[in-house]
Amino acid sequence: NRATDFDGTDDTFDQALRDWDMNGSGIGFRVNHQFPRLASIWGTLGLAQVTVRDERVVDPNLDLNSRGFDDDMFLSMGARVGDAFPSNPDVFWSVGFAFNLFSSDFNEDINTTWDYNETSFAFDGAIGYTIQDVGFYGGVRMVSYQADLEETDQTRTPGQQTRLIELDRDGQVDVTFGARTSTMPVMGFVEIGLIGSFSATTGFSFHF
Repeated sequence: NRATDFDGTDDTFDQALRDWDMNGSGIGFRVNHQFPRLASIWGTLGLAQVTVRDERVVDPNLDLNSRGFDDDMFLSMGARVGDAFPSNPDVFWSVGFAFNLFSSDFNEDINTTWDYNETSFAFDGAIGYTIQDVGFYGGVRMVSYQADLEETDQTRTPGQQTRLIELDRDGQVDVTFGARTSTMPVMGFVEIGLIGSFSATTGFSFHF
């Protein structure tokens, strides 16, 4: 997306020659508040770990770097509106949005530190069908994603110790498939996202 070298000069072209991959996993606790009618709000707090890999695809030696960042806290929050269709109560629809925030760091050695910061905002819509208290659905999710990777090298001249790489997704649209239970107060859910990026989310939420 955009990059600057240690001395502040533009380094976007060189970094764009690399194939960047971000892989992460985490576990968290979600609380959901259901309003009397169609809407609900939720929040998730948890612990996540991310690995950032880059590969110089134009290099015959395929120079590969992989950085496993420390476990750190992540925060997600959002809202959702949905209901069953009056003509067929087994068919339901929903729309929602979510905000996600995550930061972590990695000490390569005593002088070199990497920092990773990620924020995203997602809007999604889905339609599904309920079979014996389990709703199966498919939908589309649009994501605005921003992440930056910052390297600090303390052996360099003061004022030229940091370089920054801004990352973006290959695509802004995901296709989603999922299932969720409709039992209260604890609900289970699982969702898979494809196309723009691959994601898999599963767990339980507590409703109050």
